Amino acid sequence: MTVEDNKISGALSEIDVSASMLEAAVNAVGICLSATSDDRAVIIYDKSTINIAAALDKAFSTIDVPAKAFNLDSIGARPLPTLPGKIASALKSATVSAMAVTTVRGELSLRKLVLELVTAQGIRHAHMPAITDEVFVDGLSMDYREISKFIEMLIAMAEQNNSITMTSPAGTNLEISYATPLLYDKMDGLINPNRWQNLPSGQLIIYPNDASGIYVIDRNIGDWFEHKFDVTEHPVTLVMENGKVRTINCDNKRLEREIGLFLRSSDNSDRISEFVIGANLGLTHDRPSSLLDSYRPSASLVLGGFDHTQKVNWSSATILPVFGSHASLFIGARQIMMGDAFSADLLKKN
Repeated sequence: MTVEDNKISGALSEIDVSASMLEAAVNAVGICLSATSDDRAVIIYDKSTINIAAALDKAFSTIDVPAKAFNLDSIGARPLPTLPGKIASALKSATVSAMAVTTVRGELSLRKLVLELVTAQGIRHAHMPAITDEVFVDGLSMDYREISKFIEMLIAMAEQNNSITMTSPAGTNLEISYATPLLYDKMDGLINPNRWQNLPSGQLIIYPNDASGIYVIDRNIGDWFEHKFDVTEHPVTLVMENGKVRTINCDNKRLEREIGLFLRSSDNSDRISEFVIGANLGLTHDRPSSLLDSYRPSASLVLGGFDHTQKVNWSSATILPVFGSHASLFIGARQIMMGDAFSADLLKKN
């Protein structure tokens, strides 16, 4: 470790870590990453996530895992155009890693390089872009082993049917059909070798083969739209047919026009790629957040997608997650959710 790295590590060890922050870090390190004293860790952070890095550093140290910590802001002017060599070198000798950073325009390539490297090296990696102290504590307060069991129950129910119906008070009435055997991803926050995951986590992603009906976006809309428009004040209604958006309606005509242009910008940009059931039962954060809305008990859609080659035979140049509120879900004829709350009998079984 260089002198600079020692200084950074020392700075982390000198930071007071709250009990709630440490508890979340212990969950991330001990449960999500399954770290043991045989591991070697790397922590990548910046000045805005220093408390999270300090908590992770402390959690690693309590189980005698040596951790090298790298503050991106101390390496050079942001955005950093590529992955610094000393971080790449450290990752190549690591077995577990965590990246908790603020997303800075122009650093997507750096984050992609981290993910490519941890995948190539088989590193168990917790990816936390745009994380905040509040989100870290709230999103990692739950034992992810319980979340994993709950998602397994949802998978078993979905595998016994071939469609899900979603409704909402705002007017959503959408039927999603899917193939059997079920094509899905279980994002339960339990990170195995050769596969990184975002934290917080807790969702079932179903890859549908069709979707028809109405979907109302009245909670949040991803990508850069969420920073320009408030869909809680100006909901967007999508009419879907054969898995694609056919019409868009919104009283904010600028938003309606910009979404239309976005969804027509490339082949399949207007096509549903994922139906997502959020299943992190521990989340209490209730403000619209693109970081958390796909994990809180709810249901959402993803339109378009960069790379679905392992699940479906198409892709697009764009991706857009969209979120409604107060969803009710029916798998087949059985209701499993009402108003963004799972039914009591499902929670009792878990």
